[in-house]
Amino acid sequence: MAVVDSNGAVIPKAQVTILNEKTRTETNGETDANGQFRVSDLPEGTYEITINIFGFETCKQSHIDVPGRAPLKFELHQQVIFVGEVAAPNRFHKFISKLRHIF
Repeated sequence: MAVVDSNGAVIPKAQVTILNEKTRTETNGETDANGQFRVSDLPEGTYEITINIFGFETCKQSHIDVPGRAPLKFELHQQVIFVGEVAAPNRFHKFISKLRHIF
């Protein structure tokens, strides 16, 4: 299976969980440097695949039959993460203070 972002760029180090929907048995791993994840000797059955990586929305697909599917490709979408406060190096302190007075 391949894991890419919305621009088609590969996503390495994404966490992959493959869950057998009947037996609830999990197989875990991560994508390689090329965004690929391979599983050998996966028993025949129906699976749910979940892919997680920081900065992207979780991708989950259920009811995937093994064998019988062509190679899978998952597209992850970036997730906006808000932070409450950002620390700036001291050299920017005077600049930021001046901006506060202007606005």
